[in-house]
Amino acid sequence: MSQKFLRTLLRHPRRLGFAIFNLVVVGLVAAWLTAAPEAGLADLPNFALANVGMVFVLAAWVLSWLAWVWMVLRRRRSRPLGGEAGAEVGAQARAS
Repeated sequence: MSQKFLRTLLRHPRRLGFAIFNLVVVGLVAAWLTAAPEAGLADLPNFALANVGMVFVLAAWVLSWLAWVWMVLRRRRSRPLGGEAGAEVGAQARAS
């Protein structure tokens, strides 16, 4: 990896944490999907507990994505990019 990429990740800890969280969730889901109960009926409580745990993990994952989208949309609404607002700022700078 390049130094610039690493500096960018370290400069934005929320992005780095979110990326790591997504990788952990994907790994847990992959492990959960490939695991199969081997002890028959005796393993049923563990299987049920694993399913309930995965429901909580997936719920946290969905909620984190919704929070991320809400944060990005709120930030973009408060700071418009270019467009009319950028033209007004440029016109005001030229007028003064």
